[in-house]
Amino acid sequence: MWEFEQALTQLGAWTHETIRREATALLEADTTKPYRHIVIDEAQDLSPDQWRLLRAAVAEAPDDIFIAGIPINASTTTG
Repeated sequence: MWEFEQALTQLGAWTHETIRREATALLEADTTKPYRHIVIDEAQDLSPDQWRLLRAAVAEAPDDIFIAGIPINASTTTG
């Protein structure tokens, strides 16, 4: 895996996961959040990295995130 990431770095290329991690780090470091509210549909399909990104994009407050989806036991996470 290390060689794969090293090859991508040499090419200046990023995976979707790397982009998500970088975006999350930028949002977490910024005290001003770009959104007051976020609506999430198909929540059962989100990966942990995607959840972290969404949480970092909105300041914690009442009604900050509205989540819709089917119960996790009825579907598998596809990430």
